[in-house]
Amino acid sequence: MLMLETLCQAVATLPGELSPGPDPRGLWREKELVIGVSVSLEESHQIFEKFSHTEREFGDHKSTILVVRLKNELSETANVKTMKNKLESDNSLLGLKIDSYRKAGKEEKSKCLQQARLMADITSKSQSLEDSTKQIQQQVAATATSFKTHQKYVE
Repeated sequence: MLMLETLCQAVATLPGELSPGPDPRGLWREKELVIGVSVSLEESHQIFEKFSHTEREFGDHKSTILVVRLKNELSETANVKTMKNKLESDNSLLGLKIDSYRKAGKEEKSKCLQQARLMADITSKSQSLEDSTKQIQQQVAATATSFKTHQKYVE
């Protein structure tokens, strides 16, 4: 029905010499025009159908592409979250190791200071002993000299 209305409108827009009239030759021409318009309409309809099909197919592909992009973005987001969690875990472990190393360093420093104090004390006592030894040796030498002198006077 729509095609017939369109055909009638197309015939109405034809120039005067092509419009149907009492002349049988005009009817022939009118029939040829109607057939030409009908063929053109059929071709237009087929083109429109192909276009509609292509548009639907494109829409399907576009939806598929959007779904794939969305999945890729979700996967990437999940990967980033996983990596973030791993980095946070590694950072926490490194923090614990750093704290452990700091504690061990403080303990080592304390031991070194204690050893340095002990060495200073030992060195001081050693020097004191050396000084005492020298005094005793001097006293022994002086006593020996006095003893020898006393022996000479006694003889």
